[in-house]
Amino acid sequence: MSLSFEPEPLAPHPSGRGAAALRGALESLFKDWRVVVATMAVVLAAAGATAVLVKPSFTASASLLVPLSTDYAARGTAGAETGAASPAMLEKDAILKSEVEILTSPSLARAAVEEVGLTRLFPTIGRPGLRARLTDALHEALAAAARPFGLTLARRVPPDPLDLGARAFEKALTVTPDKIGALITVSFRNPDPAAAADAVNRLVALYLQKRATLFSDVQSPAVAVEAKALAARADEAARALADFKAKNNVADHALQRDLLLRQRADILRDRQLAEADAAQAGKRVEVLAHELNETPGDLVTTGAGGQQLVRHGRPNVVDAQEIDRSRARQSLEAAKARVAADDVQLAEADATIRDLEGKAFELARLERERDLAGDHYAAVAKTLDARRFQEDVSARRAASVRVIDPATPPLDAGNHRLVIFAAGILLSLFAGALAAVLADVFRRGFISPDKLERALGLPVLAVVPVLDRVPDASGLKASRLEAL
Repeated sequence: MSLSFEPEPLAPHPSGRGAAALRGALESLFKDWRVVVATMAVVLAAAGATAVLVKPSFTASASLLVPLSTDYAARGTAGAETGAASPAMLEKDAILKSEVEILTSPSLARAAVEEVGLTRLFPTIGRPGLRARLTDALHEALAAAARPFGLTLARRVPPDPLDLGARAFEKALTVTPDKIGALITVSFRNPDPAAAADAVNRLVALYLQKRATLFSDVQSPAVAVEAKALAARADEAARALADFKAKNNVADHALQRDLLLRQRADILRDRQLAEADAAQAGKRVEVLAHELNETPGDLVTTGAGGQQLVRHGRPNVVDAQEIDRSRARQSLEAAKARVAADDVQLAEADATIRDLEGKAFELARLERERDLAGDHYAAVAKTLDARRFQEDVSARRAASVRVIDPATPPLDAGNHRLVIFAAGILLSLFAGALAAVLADVFRRGFISPDKLERALGLPVLAVVPVLDRVPDASGLKASRLEAL
């Protein structure tokens, strides 16, 4: 019969866990102090080199006042009635956010870089760096190697320096809206203080110009196009009316119609007079014919002795009657001819009036189109004049954004070296702690009995120290007595 004894695992006391963990961390720190110190020294050296190599940066700033205005209100269309209720505007935060978006737009940054100068703001951007030179050399080597095989490599297109400058400008630019008031602070960092101030001032000037373009309510060009089209339509309608009048010999319809009616009335009156003259001439012819029939052809007279004397031949009275009858017949024929001529003229006048009345509808339509086109053009021309006057007044009006303080060249550079060195110290402390933790995590052995007990769950009965040198006899005896 054999007996076996297994020691029970030690249960760590709850109150000692924190102390044990702290003791373990300190033991690991003291055990690997060389690694921790080396790590902190490397981080501090890198931070110091960075602080020395970083050039001093000057920050130029300008302040803008953005008061509430009608720029963000709804605009009325051209020709609409004015005097309506004031439209609602955006809130202050939304207005400031919109202004910041305009200030930080890429197109504005590119324009500012172009005006101030790329080489002045960022001298190193235009020069190809080591990476670009190595890439070009490698590309040339590959192209030369592929050329004997009939292959052609596409040439590498370098990025536009202005695009790179605009990106660098955006990184160096800071636009901060005020949380309480209506101010916007525009700041720009650059090693050249004068260039930094010029960049801020040019950016603000370009911003004001772009803002004026964005918020200008220019509707006169569209109204001018419409006015031009209506003017052409009015001219076309007037030309069509003139061509119709010339083709149909119509100068003034109402006047011509009145003249034709008067002419017809005159012809009708003359015809009535001719009929009356014809009737009168006919009666006279009849009377003269009757008298001529009653008058004998020979004249018998009585002489002195009572002897009748017969005178042959037509007497003078008969001749006169025949002459009168002939004249009366001529008057009758003339009156009849006059009536016939009046009938012809009356028929022609009626035909002319009917033709003129037949063209009255088309003439009225053309006149109506001309008048309507003229009225439309006059209304749009009036709107165009009013719109141009309003836009001229708005263009002459000062912008709602005010520049409170323009940027001036800063005298003192930002203390970036001290900030970098302080950040390096903090980073070195963190790196040292991390190095100690990692050294303890990846250690394959145990440096304290507590960690061994926690790992195995068994009590540690004895600890044998690792000696750097072999002790003498007295030291060995003392260590044995201490161990016992």
